[in-house]
Amino acid sequence: MKTIYKYTLERTDWQEVAIPDDARVLSVMVQGGEICVWAEVDTENELRNWGFWVVGTGNPIPENCTNNGNHIGSVIDGPFVWHIYTDD
Repeated sequence: MKTIYKYTLERTDWQEVAIPDDARVLSVMVQGGEICVWAEVDTENELRNWGFWVVGTGNPIPENCTNNGNHIGSVIDGPFVWHIYTDD
């Protein structure tokens, strides 16, 4: 069944999050002080690890992020702006 789920990201350079296969990222925002990604998922699909990079403005962008990553959004978090990439 198609559903929209929310996933919380840590403020770290790289992380993996278990999300159903073939999910479609809809948006990324800060909610309640957390960086959140909303995705349309099929709850019947197998889970797999999706990779996410969180890159702060002015910080170097990891090479494999720009080679393999898709920018899914940027969020304002107090004085910081984070740029979120996924490897899917």
